[in-house]
Amino acid sequence: MYACICHGVSERRVEQDAREGACTVTELGRRTGAGTGCGRCHDRLDALLGRLRDQRAPPEPEALAAK
Repeated sequence: MYACICHGVSERRVEQDAREGACTVTELGRRTGAGTGCGRCHDRLDALLGRLRDQRAPPEPEALAAK
């Protein structure tokens, strides 16, 4: 699925760039052009980055103690 239609940037590409260190929509724009056209994808890009950040985050200490 496309994350940015204007520049043909897929969600998979966003995920790849996030793994390589992109952590803001601005950084994604520098790397891929995503978000630099009409701007309608900014919310989608930000949500994708947030979801990826949450997946990489270590578990909270309280969650570990409950196990």
